Amino acid sequence: MFDLYADDVYRFSFSLIGNRDDAMDVVQEVFFRAYKGWNQFRHDSAPKTWLFQIARNYINDLYRKKRSNRVYIDNYISTFDEKTTSFEEWIEIRDAISKLNENHRQVILLRFIHDLSVEDSARILGWSEAKVRTTQHRALKQLRGLIGDHILTESRPPRGR
Repeated sequence: MFDLYADDVYRFSFSLIGNRDDAMDVVQEVFFRAYKGWNQFRHDSAPKTWLFQIARNYINDLYRKKRSNRVYIDNYISTFDEKTTSFEEWIEIRDAISKLNENHRQVILLRFIHDLSVEDSARILGWSEAKVRTTQHRALKQLRGLIGDHILTESRPPRGR
């Protein structure tokens, strides 16, 4: 499982924490917790979804301990189709995502950066699918206000999943 999902857990963790060393620590802790809790895994979701849930819960624990709500977004330019958007537009998108509140940012990251379904995103966040869809709609509306509708439409249209 580590070979299959460690990179995904790292990217997810890094996108929420913004520090490479801390993201590596999260990966280590996530797989340690997954190993310890394997018997409790009900197999009602994909292993990747379960690992993202563990990562999110662990990161939330870290934030509670540090009393820090500041979250950074780093280089996700390579995850988009570079043929349709200029480098300057990617910087603008990244900066706009970093200005979103935590819930909006997490939904955008899970749905569009990590390409997860509404169902998987809901499981990871511990929300209903309706809340994920509503939050996604509001986050995209806010992003459009920050960077303009043409960039989001050309970059990566929202998926219907």
